[in-house]
Amino acid sequence: MIPSEYYQAWHGPTLLKSTLDTKDITNEMKQLYGPNKNWMGNMRTFREVFGNDSEGKNYKFQFVSECGQEHWFNGFIFDIDQFFNPPRKGHP
Repeated sequence: MIPSEYYQAWHGPTLLKSTLDTKDITNEMKQLYGPNKNWMGNMRTFREVFGNDSEGKNYKFQFVSECGQEHWFNGFIFDIDQFFNPPRKGHP
């Protein structure tokens, strides 16, 4: 985990749902996303976000902004020791 000035100043939309392959991990991700909706001001590795057995799995995040617009991003975990760097500008 690395503190990030960018994430500390950024506040994103509301997290609706997140999955790792077919498993719903929304509650766990809401904890990491934090009450300020900024990943608690830190960058983390895929291992720190999704766990030791996450390599080779797909992830997806769904959000809704204050105006009701829905946003999402997804990806595939190739290396759990690489940093998870979710989109931040304007919308995820």
